[in-house]
Amino acid sequence: YLGQWSGAVFDWAHLYVWPALIVLDALMVFLVWLRLLPRPARHTG
Repeated sequence: YLGQWSGAVFDWAHLYVWPALIVLDALMVFLVWLRLLPRPARHTG
């Protein structure tokens, strides 16, 4: 829809918004992965 509305806005969103969303997506996957890791056993010595 952005490309039909404004080519300049589409280019800006494609260059800046899209990479930021991909980085946020990778960060979310990493954080979920950290939450799903098994917790290390605590040694009470």
